[in-house]
Amino acid sequence: MKVYLLVGVLFFNLSVFGQDSEGTKINNNKDKKSTYVSFSAGYGFGIGIGSNRQIQQSPYSSKVSYNLHSYGKGFNISAALGMMFSKNIGGEVNLGYHFGGPNRVNNIWSFDTSTVQRIDENATFRANYLIVNPNLVISASSSKIVEPYVKLGPSVVFAKAKSSYENKFRFTDGIRGTQLIEWEWTGGFGIGFSTSAGIKIKTPTERVVFVMEVAYNSLSFDFKKGKMVDISYYNMYSNQIRTVSDNEVIMVSEVDEKAVQNPNKPSQVLNYKSNADNISFNLGWYIKL
Repeated sequence: MKVYLLVGVLFFNLSVFGQDSEGTKINNNKDKKSTYVSFSAGYGFGIGIGSNRQIQQSPYSSKVSYNLHSYGKGFNISAALGMMFSKNIGGEVNLGYHFGGPNRVNNIWSFDTSTVQRIDENATFRANYLIVNPNLVISASSSKIVEPYVKLGPSVVFAKAKSSYENKFRFTDGIRGTQLIEWEWTGGFGIGFSTSAGIKIKTPTERVVFVMEVAYNSLSFDFKKGKMVDISYYNMYSNQIRTVSDNEVIMVSEVDEKAVQNPNKPSQVLNYKSNADNISFNLGWYIKL
C-alpha cells in the first residue's frame, strides 16, 4: 500500500512539473529517449519472519528463544543499464551482489551425569548472492536540483551460504577443548520482489547525477545441498570415522523417517526457504550515455 501511495504522489508531482509558470502543459512526447548506467553501494538491514532457535539447557531447566535470521543482512553493490522512454517513465536491468553479514546463535548444554560437563556452541550463518532486477522506473521530471523517483520489479537470486560452529567443551576432569566445523551450502535459488524510492541530485556536469536511495527487498531462497568443508580440534581429539552421510546433505521435499540411512550416500534433509528480506540504504551515481 505504501508503494502505491508513493507512486500516486509521484504522478501528482509529474502533473505539476509538467506545467510551465503560466499553467501551460509541456508536451513530453517530443522528449528523446535517453540511456544511462548507474553504480551504487550500500548496506542492508535484515528484517522479516526468519529466525534461528537458541537453546540454553541445564539438568534443571531448558530455555528456548528465537533470534532474527535474515541472509539479507550485509553490504550490497550493483550496476544497472537503463533507458528513459520519456522524462518520467523508463526501465532498467540491475545486476547486484550481496556480501552477507553474520547471523549468530549461542547454544548451551550442561550435564551432570556425563564426562562432558558443558558445551557452548557459537554458530554463525551468512550468505552471498547474485541478484538480478528488471525494474520499472517512474521519475518526476523537474528543473530543480532534486528529482524524486521510484523503482519496482521482480528479483531473481542465486545464492551460496556458509555456516560455522565453534563448540567449546568442558569435561569433568577440568580439561577444556574446542571443535570447529564449517559447512558450505550451494544451489540457492529464489524469486522475490524489490521496490525502492530515491532522489537524484543534479551536479554541474549534466551527464552525471548523484543518487540517494532506500530499497525494500522481499527475498527468500532454498539450497540444494550442503557439504562439510572443514573440521578441526584443539586440545581434544575425536576417533570418529566420518562417512559420506556425516559430511554431505541433500535437500529433498519428502523424507522417509523409517528408512535406513546409507552411510555411503548424503543424508537427506527436508527442504526449507531461507529468509533474506532487508531494507537497504544506497548511494551511487547515474551517468547519462
